[in-house]
Amino acid sequence: MASYTTAQKKSNQIQSNVIKTMVFVSAYFAITWTPLDVFYLLVQIVPRLSLLHTAYYALTSVAFVYICTNPFIYAINFDPVRRTLLGLFACKRSSAANSLQSAELMDIQSSSLTGQQTQTAAAKSRTEN
Repeated sequence: MASYTTAQKKSNQIQSNVIKTMVFVSAYFAITWTPLDVFYLLVQIVPRLSLLHTAYYALTSVAFVYICTNPFIYAINFDPVRRTLLGLFACKRSSAANSLQSAELMDIQSSSLTGQQTQTAAAKSRTEN
């Protein structure tokens, strides 16, 4: 028997996770979109049904639930997607980033003041001459 290394085990675990996620997403897609597709088929076959029927709006809402939840399914299972989504919704900055930004702002303000003082002194010397 061949012994597995930790890298092979990790690779097999990632591959298994991807397969399970794809099976789940595919089944979820079929469950949420099939009723709407069947309704479209019935509208074509049965003349008294129309797309203005209440069932159409309900089934469309169910299909849209799939669209809204799909990114979160991937975020739960895949770390790179999770990090990207958290980056999009990041409301807080780290304290190090805040202190760095305030230090840069102070440097900009002080250099701006120094520049203004230099310009004022140069203007005074011109008027005196």
